[in-house]
Amino acid sequence: MLSDGPISLDLLKPLDGTSYAFYPIQPSSQKKREETLTELVVLGTSLDCPHQTLLSKDGHFHTGDHFREVTPGRYMFCGRNDDWIKSENGLRCDVK
Repeated sequence: MLSDGPISLDLLKPLDGTSYAFYPIQPSSQKKREETLTELVVLGTSLDCPHQTLLSKDGHFHTGDHFREVTPGRYMFCGRNDDWIKSENGLRCDVK
C-alpha cells in the first residue's frame, strides 16, 4: 500500500502492478462504503504474493489488515485481526 492523500487522513492505495482485493468482513447489509470494514487480501496472481505454503485454501494471502474505503480506491487502515504479522519467508512476528 502507498500513502496517497492528505496526511491528516492517512489514505492508502494499492501499488501499481500488484493484485490486491478488499474482502468485506462485515455483513453486506451496510449501505455506505465508509461503514464497510474489509480485509486486505493479496491475490495468488500478484507478483508480491507470499510463498504458496502461506496461502489460504482459496489460493490467496489474507493479511489480517483491516481497511475502510473512504473514497473510491483510497483506504484508511483500521487495525488488524490479531497481533501477528507473517513475513514472506514464513516467519511470524508478534507486533506487541
